[in-house]
Amino acid sequence: MDALAGLPPAAHRNMPGDATRFTEIVTRERSRLGNFIRGQVRDAADAEDILQDVLLEFYAATEALEQAGAWLFRVARNRIIDRARKKKEEPLPVAEDEDGRSWLEENLPDPAAGPDAAYARAVLLGSIQARKRYAVLALRARLQAEYGDLVV
Repeated sequence: MDALAGLPPAAHRNMPGDATRFTEIVTRERSRLGNFIRGQVRDAADAEDILQDVLLEFYAATEALEQAGAWLFRVARNRIIDRARKKKEEPLPVAEDEDGRSWLEENLPDPAAGPDAAYARAVLLGSIQARKRYAVLALRARLQAEYGDLVV
């Protein structure tokens, strides 16, 4: 595959001074880098976008030619982490009792009981969301300390 495939047409006209070296590096590292990214990112289109972003950034950073492999993988890892952080948080499934109500639903005030109950419910849910956020941040910090950059 042509090492310049995937770069915008304008990039072909403005190749860095060492175009041959750039092409050699991309040819050598593209497959391995693509495999690395696809191993970290489930969506194939997202993986291809990250690969193209990394190659374009590499193209713009001509000083990276000396340590190309390490530079490419470091940028790819950073892009993967950035993409994962942009994903929306998905709610966890809630365990239900035999009546089909969750523990939380069972213990929060019923909003149909009037404006005071609806207000109390809103305040309690807000507090739970805030505590959940702090718990997630604390868990991330703990996992980051233990596993480093593997944790997003």
